[in-house]
Amino acid sequence: MIRTLHSELDDELPADHPAAIDTRRDLRRLNSLMGHAGILARSLRKIFPQQPPSRIVEIGAGDGEILLRVARRLAGTWHDVDVTFIDLQNLLSDRTKADFAALSWGVRSITGDVFQWLNETAGEKTDVIIGNLILHHFNDAQLRNLFAAAAEKAS
Repeated sequence: MIRTLHSELDDELPADHPAAIDTRRDLRRLNSLMGHAGILARSLRKIFPQQPPSRIVEIGAGDGEILLRVARRLAGTWHDVDVTFIDLQNLLSDRTKADFAALSWGVRSITGDVFQWLNETAGEKTDVIIGNLILHHFNDAQLRNLFAAAAEKAS
């Protein structure tokens, strides 16, 4: 099967546009229906059975809601986790930052292209890089580059 890429409407809309807001609401519903927070939480517990990672990077993070749901599931035993959100738009609200802080998770948001960020931070390490509903945006060559760079950056 040949993959073809098409830009999505919300990629080109301002964050406060009603259609972009509706799309993010639909993505939250989709994540809930598919159980993504539970899947991610179980996967992270399996990868880090003894102690939590100190640093998580989420690419294509959107508003940070999916990782917040994961953090809530892990909060009983996972503290002092630093999260970096990478997205083309800064959609991380003060409320979401406060919700993470209440769980003893630190957050920062970087607005920009994931490939640029990977190049600019090539020497920096992280424990894990996650992406939810983002990989379909990239062609095959970009995916190879993304996975190669992620493998260098994340243990």
